[in-house]
Order: sequence, then C-alpha cells, then structure tokens
Amino acid sequence: MTGRRESAAATAPASTRDAPARNDAPRPTWEVVQLGAMTELLDRDARRGHEPRAARSLFQTSALGAVLTSVRAGGTVHNEQPDEAATIQGIRGECLISVDGMGGVIEPGTLIAIPAGIHWRVVARTDAVILLTVATS
Repeated sequence: MTGRRESAAATAPASTRDAPARNDAPRPTWEVVQLGAMTELLDRDARRGHEPRAARSLFQTSALGAVLTSVRAGGTVHNEQPDEAATIQGIRGECLISVDGMGGVIEPGTLIAIPAGIHWRVVARTDAVILLTVATS
C-alpha cells in the first residue's frame, strides 16, 4: 500500500516542499510504499488481464517517476524516450536486459542504473516484477 506522510512538509526543504507534480496537483513531498503489498496487488491485476505486462505508478513528479511493473515470461519493457535516466530493480523473477547493445541479467536484488540518452530493453525470462524509476532533466 502507499502511505503519504503529510507531516514531512514541516521538515522538507522549501525547494522540494513547493515543487509541482506532473499533474500540477498539490502533493506531499515524499511517500512511503510497501513494495510487498503493492507487488501482491499488481500480481492480482496481472492475473485478471491478458496483457504481457501490468503496471502501477507508485510516485510521480515533474522530475521523477517510479513504476512497479509485472512482466509475463516473454514480455518486454523498453524506453521510448531515451532522454530520461532510469534505474531498473529486480523484485521477483528473472529478466534479460540489453543496454546500448550489451546484455545482462536482472534478478531479485539487482539494480541497474542507465544514464539519459541510452536505449534499453528488458525481456522477462520468467514471470517477473521490476521497479522502474525514471528521472527527467
């Protein structure tokens, strides 16, 4: 589940406290997300659908977004906007990743950091869950 901490505004720096979100709606400056609970909800959603992947946005501002993504075996995720820096963290299952022509494996606990301007593609070897964080400049 996602929990918003309203009291954080009192201790957050003014520069982040007043930063507008992508949708310009006022939001707290930080959030607490229980990845285990969110992964269970995402799995339930994925089982109901017939798509190769399902996703839940966990946090979004004008500069940063975090998306928990469930990918069925053989499904893919890739960046459509290589101008964004990204991290991909393995939560469950196993994926192959190609970053600028080089390959690797994403397993639970793996964290891959990709600078802006580089194309990447993830292919799930098994049913998998990854945490994708994207930062825009």
